[in-house]
Amino acid sequence: MVVADAFAWLREYRGAAFDAVIVDLPDPDTPALGRLYSAEFYGLVSSALAPGGRLVVQSGSPYSTPDAYWRTVSTVRSVGLSVTPYHVFVPSFGDWGYTLARHGDRAPELSLAPQTPPLRFLDADTLAAAAIFPRDRPPRELPPSTLDAPHIVDDMRRGYQR
Repeated sequence: MVVADAFAWLREYRGAAFDAVIVDLPDPDTPALGRLYSAEFYGLVSSALAPGGRLVVQSGSPYSTPDAYWRTVSTVRSVGLSVTPYHVFVPSFGDWGYTLARHGDRAPELSLAPQTPPLRFLDADTLAAAAIFPRDRPPRELPPSTLDAPHIVDDMRRGYQR
């Protein structure tokens, strides 16, 4: 786990690539935070991701901030990663979305490892359903957010006003 300015740390990082990267950052409701949701940032993340590795990004709510959610998905995709958007109900947040990504042409699958013991709430069917979005909140393709055009900041602010 790294607790630091993620952008600056990744810009300087020269170590081994990571098999898993979990990006759980504050909502991009200011320009300073918006840079952590930019194509430039995810380009750095992509460079630090090992072949066969996985990236998961906390991407906001596809219900209350749908533009910000789908902008994150589009931005991660824009750096050449294949993505699988998904969402789950989080009791303290509501409908919350994530972006799973990997290198290569095939989107990563939402699946449980064969040796996973029985879990209380999660099973293969529930996990597969996480990638299905309701008809009133369909997937959308948006231009990526960048350092020069931090669209996601406005997306987030608009979502808060709804």
